[in-house]
Amino acid sequence: MHQVPTIFMMFAGLSLLAFGGGNVVLPQVEKDVVTRHHWITGDEFVHLYALGQLAPGPSAMYMSGIGFVVAGVPGALAAGIGFILPSTVLMMVLNSLEHIDRWRTSPWRHALAVGMAPAAIGLVAAGAIRLAQIEVTVVHGWQILVVAAIALGVIALTLWTKLNPALMVLGGGMVAVFAFA
Repeated sequence: MHQVPTIFMMFAGLSLLAFGGGNVVLPQVEKDVVTRHHWITGDEFVHLYALGQLAPGPSAMYMSGIGFVVAGVPGALAAGIGFILPSTVLMMVLNSLEHIDRWRTSPWRHALAVGMAPAAIGLVAAGAIRLAQIEVTVVHGWQILVVAAIALGVIALTLWTKLNPALMVLGGGMVAVFAFA
């Protein structure tokens, strides 16, 4: 229970860095909860991330899962509220500025928005690479080929269909059940 304030503060800080969503800070979350605090293992992190992608709502639901594993319901609430509250307050303030013409037409506002997009793309890519690095420590030999095929299949389905991502995660799990069980 003594970890609840730490969970809240950690996720609140990450909230203000998560331009583009919760997946953008994925590498930092993994570094904080696995390496720095040792709250969960890398394998548990990958599993909580996958479960979070199955849940309805924001893609950052895995953070509440981490909080729950670390400190039960209070930890889940601390992680969820910590990640949502600061950015919500910040967006409310920024949206109030939208009514100021000087802000809306500012050239640096446009430049900032354009420059943040590639940074968010890089952070999401880094998160994907980090998840892959963790995953290959869990599987061995020919299983790596199955895991790679699942990942490539999901990339293709994401790019060329409108299939629900939760179905892709479940499908990947089912392929692994049949391949590894």
